[in-house]
Amino acid sequence: MKKKRLSISERTKITSQINDISKFYFDLDLFKKTFPYHKLNNELARVNAYNKKRLHGAILYELLSKVSKEDIEKNRSDLAKADTIETTDTTSVNKTDKQSVANSEVEGNANDEKNNSSENKKDNNKNANSDNIEKANVVTSKEKPKVEKKTKGKKKQEEFPKIDWVNNIDPNIQTAILLYDERVNTYHRMQEIDVLIDHTC
Repeated sequence: MKKKRLSISERTKITSQINDISKFYFDLDLFKKTFPYHKLNNELARVNAYNKKRLHGAILYELLSKVSKEDIEKNRSDLAKADTIETTDTTSVNKTDKQSVANSEVEGNANDEKNNSSENKKDNNKNANSDNIEKANVVTSKEKPKVEKKTKGKKKQEEFPKIDWVNNIDPNIQTAILLYDERVNTYHRMQEIDVLIDHTC
């Protein structure tokens, strides 16, 4: 890579010709390979927008003391191609990742639809079971044997003539009315149970 040594004026002229700030990092890469222990590396570690152009000229000037203009341009071209290949690979990876994400989303949506379908079926089954239970209750209530109410019997006035059933203001009369009504209801319930037991046996 070592070429004919250039004079100071030649190096200055070529530096001015090829000083393209967009190629800074390509030239910086070559500089670090050529001068791994150069004192300029300390300043290059703190490169910024203000000193970048000046430092670029400095590394080109130093490079031209070891390599030719053609070597610098070849290095730029090689790194640019490598960067293009890496960018293409990254783009391909990104496309693959996006496709994987899209496929995952499609699979996720399909699973959600299946889950929703399963849940809907479960809900429909529950509703159907509820409807069947309600229908069964309706049928049971329709088929439930009617109990003939006892039409003949003593009225409470006849059964307990000493109680003034009309005077419902008296607490004792109120208690008597409640007890009597409860006895009547209990009696009718017993009749219903008796009929059901006869049908089930």
